[in-house]
Amino acid sequence: MPSLMDRLNDEYRAHVDRLLAEHDRDTAMALAVGAHWEAVGAVEEGVLRLAGLTPDTDLLDVGCGSGRLAARLGARHRGRYLGLDVVPAVIEYAREQHPDFEFAVTDGLSVPAPDDSFDLACFFSVLTHLPHEAGYRLLQEAARVLRPGGGCVVSFLELAEPNHWPIFEATAASIGVARHHNQFTHRDDLALLAERAGFAVERVVGGWEHVVPIDGTYTRDDGEVVTSPARLGQSWMILRRPAD
Repeated sequence: MPSLMDRLNDEYRAHVDRLLAEHDRDTAMALAVGAHWEAVGAVEEGVLRLAGLTPDTDLLDVGCGSGRLAARLGARHRGRYLGLDVVPAVIEYAREQHPDFEFAVTDGLSVPAPDDSFDLACFFSVLTHLPHEAGYRLLQEAARVLRPGGGCVVSFLELAEPNHWPIFEATAASIGVARHHNQFTHRDDLALLAERAGFAVERVVGGWEHVVPIDGTYTRDDGEVVTSPARLGQSWMILRRPAD
């Protein structure tokens, strides 16, 4: 019998395959990470700056998808960048678009890097699709590969966020339909998992809090204009590995 992670990974790969069958490749790759390519990329970079991102940061991007964050960082980023995902098709696309960055396909539970090798890690829209046990394993991996004092950004869905409730209702209504798994958590529970994995919680922000500084004005695919300070949409935390 396939494991839960195998089933979740297969669902994600099947989702990408459907997008590729229904759209041209560039459109499919944008939709694979939830669309809103430029706007969300700008907000993600803004969140990472709040966590300490600089052009020289060694950055681990878990669940990098087709390279939206990599595209945002571009040639301005001088530090190491490693993007990980479980779908070979999105990693292949990201590699083609950003040959100067590193990308790798993983099993979804491990990070192919030695201890103490990154300054900052991010999990944008990753724990939102994993059971808590798998998310905890990844947080442990992040704590392992981050240097002392390194930061980690995780986004999450919470039932207490009114704008996340429609996502929960849609998920409940689609039980039995092949689609992404959506995982909801309470911020206190996620903070406990992070602390048990070896982190201190530095900041917690609701998905609709407009606190993220961005440079410029962007338009989401639905027409919403995004200006500074912006919201991420998903709630998010900044975690910190304690300094030795």
